[in-house]
Amino acid sequence: MKSTLIVFLFGLWSVLGIAAETDQGSLSYSGSRGDQNLSLQTETMRTEYRWVQVPYQERVCRTETRYRRECRQEPPRRQCRQEPPRRQCRTVNKPVCRIVNGRRVCRDRPVRVCRDIPGRRVCRDIPGRRVCRDVPYQHRVCRMETRYRQERRAYQVVDRRTYANINFNFRTVGDTFGIRSDIRANLDREFLTIRTEDFSSPRRALVYSLVDSRDQRGRDTHITKSYSVRVISAHELFRPLDEVMTSSEISNGLMTFELGLMEHPSDTKLALRVTSGPVLFDRELSPSDFQLNHDGSKTQVAIDLARLLGNDYSGRELSIEFIVRVPRESLLNSNQFSKFEKRELFNRVWR
Repeated sequence: MKSTLIVFLFGLWSVLGIAAETDQGSLSYSGSRGDQNLSLQTETMRTEYRWVQVPYQERVCRTETRYRRECRQEPPRRQCRQEPPRRQCRTVNKPVCRIVNGRRVCRDRPVRVCRDIPGRRVCRDIPGRRVCRDVPYQHRVCRMETRYRQERRAYQVVDRRTYANINFNFRTVGDTFGIRSDIRANLDREFLTIRTEDFSSPRRALVYSLVDSRDQRGRDTHITKSYSVRVISAHELFRPLDEVMTSSEISNGLMTFELGLMEHPSDTKLALRVTSGPVLFDRELSPSDFQLNHDGSKTQVAIDLARLLGNDYSGRELSIEFIVRVPRESLLNSNQFSKFEKRELFNRVWR
């Protein structure tokens, strides 16, 4: 019964779309080039206590002021008022004449004319009318009213949210037949993990580069990850580690290493350690430190030791360790491989 209730609550949680402290998403890649996206969201909750108003009913009696309408009949009456004296003015045209060149010329010009009007008594008869007004009186009323009391209650509130947007841009190198890779993303609160498994036949390696950002907006965290993924043959990528490695003698400061065909040199790292008693050289090689030559199923790596060591060690025996590495951190499905590095030690006399 208890397990049934748990399953029911979990289903209800999912249907209502309520965010939890963990969220998962998955996608499958089958060889078609393009973008795929996963969006995850989690919410971390906390208990918060609040004082709330709780309604209840109470009978309340009080005296209210009400109004009744009372009317009366007013008799007819005569209303008189005294108008004050006033001055009334208006403008009229009057002829104005003058003698021009021996003859009389007249023109009308406006002239303001005023007169005084004496005050007078003006009366009018007002007929009788019905006059009504609202008269207040007191009335006692009882009714049920809603009142409120304060209570302290616990609430589950969102403490913080985390949003994760994960984009994958896939590109397959070579044949796309038989490719199938599954990617699962898990967001636990604000911790995001990606797990990838390749079920292709033959096996593929998912080599990626990543651009990511984490933005804090108030209490919310926004995670954005953009993966650029190249799907390549695992056999081709790990061939330099799986096959026998040999080296030449040191001639005029030059030395050549031969290993399995390196078909993806940008995804393979080379390192060199040279000792002759003290350590003379020990670091990862940059592309300008060596030259690659591909011959059938083999790759030759030519290294100018004189330039790297900055000295001539003619006649001395050197202990040279050559390391070929496929960076584990560059593979989305690194958990499916066990060997990421091959080391070979050669003792050679500088001739």
